[in-house]
Amino acid sequence: MPEPIPTENLLGDHYSIQMKLVCDEGVTTRSATVVVGYEEYYDLTINAKEGGIVLADLLTHERVVEDTATFTSVGRGNEIELEAHPEPGMRFEEWSGDISGDDPVINIRVFEDMEIEAHFEEEKKKQISKWK
Repeated sequence: MPEPIPTENLLGDHYSIQMKLVCDEGVTTRSATVVVGYEEYYDLTINAKEGGIVLADLLTHERVVEDTATFTSVGRGNEIELEAHPEPGMRFEEWSGDISGDDPVINIRVFEDMEIEAHFEEEKKKQISKWK
């Protein structure tokens, strides 16, 4: 029997399997292609460090993460948008964990269990000097 041929889409992996049906008593041999699909699921943990929140836009819903949230059963290859929102007097610093970057809006695709942290820091106040 030939090995399955994997093809990917956003819903998971699908395999095409060639099957040959052989009957006794002289019946004509027939073949068929059967597509067998299954979906892999992963956990996505998002940590919003002190000083802000993260808006997680999943395919089916949006969720505000104020501290830590774990989304279970995220389908393989699903795209998720994360948006960091600092509290007043704070600014978004960076993402860390399984991703990195300093853009407050990122899009990720999930292909494994992931843990992501959003870091915030105090805004620096401008110093004004008085010249006499």
